[in-house]
Amino acid sequence: MVEDKKRLRNFYKRNIFHLLLTAGSIFILVIFQHFLHDRGQSRTLDKSFFEVYSFIATVISLFGIYFALVQFALESKKKENTFFGINYISSIFYNSRVYGFFKSEIFFLYLMVFSFLPIIVKTFGDQIKITIPITNIIISTKITFIWNSIFLIILFTYLLGLYKSYRIILNTSIEVQFDEMKKHCFDIHKNQIKMYFNPQNINNLLSPDKSTVDYTYRKIFERISSLVEQLEESEKDYYLNYIFDGINVANFDGASKFSKGSFLKYYLELLLSNKTSIILKEKEKNVSYYYPVLEIISENFISNNQDNSMLLEDISKLLKIQKEFDSIFLWDHMLENSTNNAEYDKRLLDCFVELFPVEDIEFYLFTSISLDNIVKLSNPEGLKKVKKVFRFWMMLFEKMDMDNSKLRLKLPCNGIIEFYNDEFEMTVSYLSRISLYPYACSAYIKKNPNSRFLERFQNSLQ
Repeated sequence: MVEDKKRLRNFYKRNIFHLLLTAGSIFILVIFQHFLHDRGQSRTLDKSFFEVYSFIATVISLFGIYFALVQFALESKKKENTFFGINYISSIFYNSRVYGFFKSEIFFLYLMVFSFLPIIVKTFGDQIKITIPITNIIISTKITFIWNSIFLIILFTYLLGLYKSYRIILNTSIEVQFDEMKKHCFDIHKNQIKMYFNPQNINNLLSPDKSTVDYTYRKIFERISSLVEQLEESEKDYYLNYIFDGINVANFDGASKFSKGSFLKYYLELLLSNKTSIILKEKEKNVSYYYPVLEIISENFISNNQDNSMLLEDISKLLKIQKEFDSIFLWDHMLENSTNNAEYDKRLLDCFVELFPVEDIEFYLFTSISLDNIVKLSNPEGLKKVKKVFRFWMMLFEKMDMDNSKLRLKLPCNGIIEFYNDEFEMTVSYLSRISLYPYACSAYIKKNPNSRFLERFQNSLQ
C-alpha cells in the first residue's frame, strides 16, 4: 500500500509540469483558433479517413526519425564519452525536459488523443460543449480546434527535440572539452553521495548511538565500495580523492563525535583497499592547491576519540604508500589543518621526512614564522601557527635524538642558517634569531638535558 502511494506520488510529480504546460497551451491555441474562425480563416477537418490518417501516420513516423537520431547519438563514441561508468550523452538526453516529455505518459496520451479525435469528429460531429465546474459556464467549441492544438504542440516539441539532439551530436563531434564531460559525469556521482549523507534523511533512520551510527556508515560505504569496483582503474584515484570534498559527511544531530569517527574509519579502509594515491586539487578562485583527502581526514579527526589509535595506524599506512607529494602543499596542510592533535601531526611529519630531504622541512620551519612581524602572530590564527611550528621543531629534535636515527638536522652557525635556493640557483642566508628555532631548541635542551646532541644544540644557539 505504501509502495503504491509512493509510485502514484512519483507519477504526479513527473507529469504535473507536462500536463499543466500542454493543457494551458491547448487552451490558448483553441481560443486563438476561435478568433481565426470568426474571420473565416479556420475550418474543420472534413477530409476522408484515409487522408486524415495518412497525415497522422506521417506525424507519428517523425518520432521514429527522432528516436533513431537519439540512438545514434547514444552509441556514437560511447566509450570515449563514458566517465565513472556514466555516459555523458545519455545523461544529457535523460536530463532533458524534452526527452523526459517524450517518455512521459502524458505525451503518449496526447498521441492517442491526436490519433482518435478524428474518429469522434466523423462519428458524433465536430461540436462539443464544455461546462466549467462551479461556475456552470458552458463553452461551445469544435473538436477540430483541440485536435489542431495538440498537433501544433506535438510538432513544436518534435522540432525542439530534433534541434537539441543535433546540438548534442554536433557538440560531441567537435569534442566537448574533456574536463567538462568528466566534471558533468562526476557531479552526478557527487549528488548521489550527497543524498547518502543527507542529514535530514539519516537523522530519521537512527538514534545518536555509536553502534547505530557505525552500522549506518558501514552500509553507506558498502554501496560506495560497490560503485568504486565498477570504475576504471584510472578513475579510482580521482573518485576517491574528490568525491567527499565539500560534502558534510558527519552531520548527525547529537552524534557528531560518533559519526566523524565512523566515517573516517570506513573512508580510510576504502582508501587503503584501493591503494589510493593522494592527489592535489586547485582551490576555487585561487591559484593555490590543496589535498582534499588530507583535509577530509583532519576535519573528521577528533582528538579525544577512543578509536584514535586505530585511525592513526590507518593514516600512517595511507601516508606510507604515497609515492608523490608536493612538499610546499603538504607543508601547508601540516601548518593549517584543523586537527590539534600531536599524534596526527607526527604522522604527517614522518611522511614528510620520508619523502623529502630534511633541509626542506627545516627551510619551512625557519621561514614560516618571522618574529620581526609580531603583530601578525597576535591573532588566533597566528598563535595557532606558532604552536604548530614549535611542535614540529620539538618533534624533529626528538626524532634526531632517537637511538639508531639517521636523521641529521642542519643547525644554525653563529646565528645564521643557509639554504640553497633552486629557483635562483644560489645560497640564501637567514637569521635564526627571528625564527622560533632558539626558543624551541632551548625548551628541548631544558626538557632533555641528557640529549646525545646537547653540545651541538647549545652551540647552535650562540
